[in-house]
Amino acid sequence: HTHTHTHTHSQMEIEPHLIVAIHRNRDDRQAYYFLALTLGDEATVTLMDGRVLNKRQLLVETLRCDRNFSGAYYDLSRDAQVQAGGTVTLADGRVLDKRQLLVEALRCDKGYTTAHYHLAMSFAADETVAMADG
Repeated sequence: HTHTHTHTHSQMEIEPHLIVAIHRNRDDRQAYYFLALTLGDEATVTLMDGRVLNKRQLLVETLRCDRNFSGAYYDLSRDAQVQAGGTVTLADGRVLDKRQLLVEALRCDKGYTTAHYHLAMSFAADETVAMADG
């Protein structure tokens, strides 16, 4: 007979596994992304190579590994500095603001309804946006 358990893993349990995963594979997009999700906006994490990264930097690393990772673009668009009108510089040199991050999230996943909603809410009634597909 089998048991079904629902576990909510604490940050303390998950973080070390993700840090080791990044140490083993510096291009593990999922590990960077899930590690970012464990952090609050002001928190940092120290990786085994000595880098100290915050949530925003972990999301940028996620996109360095996979520039088509829609969730990382979306989560960067929700960053407090970006919400206040700031930008994010990605590893490939692109500098994106909130709208551009949301457009990128939708380029990667056209069905990302939350990104559609937040992009729509970022416009005044008489503004338009050019989507990546024209």
